[in-house]
Amino acid sequence: YNNPVIYVTENGWSTAASTAEQAANDTDRVHYFANYTSEVMRAIEEDGVDVRGYFGWSLLDNYEWEMGYVERFGITFVDYELGLDPNAPTPNTHVPTPGQQLRRRKTSSCFLEQLWRNNRLLSPTAPNLCVEPIIFQGRYKDASTCTQVIGVSSGRSGS
Repeated sequence: YNNPVIYVTENGWSTAASTAEQAANDTDRVHYFANYTSEVMRAIEEDGVDVRGYFGWSLLDNYEWEMGYVERFGITFVDYELGLDPNAPTPNTHVPTPGQQLRRRKTSSCFLEQLWRNNRLLSPTAPNLCVEPIIFQGRYKDASTCTQVIGVSSGRSGS
């Protein structure tokens, strides 16, 4: 094949989860990424394969054509709480609801973060090396001097 340049795209593992707690502990996905990336490294080192990029699928849980919202491929949990959004075009009673959709990092996102930060393979059983979410909390000014406020909470209030 004349050693073509290879970019691995949309590579991932799906799991079913209906709560953020279930989804966050995605050890099967961590093992999948650990095994896959170690084999990519082996192909590079032992066979001289020209792999230039690896893209895990996907950043966020999303709608999948075959399984809908049941199977989750993302490294970030998305709560698909749907409801009324008075600002959405009609019909507006079964749409993503502003302020109600939780996002939560999964263990696999921490694994990939450390893999990319350190540019080396990790054990899938390495301790959780994620940054604490509280570091994102604060007030930030963008280039137009508009102030953005990011708040971090451990879950929904009142639940």
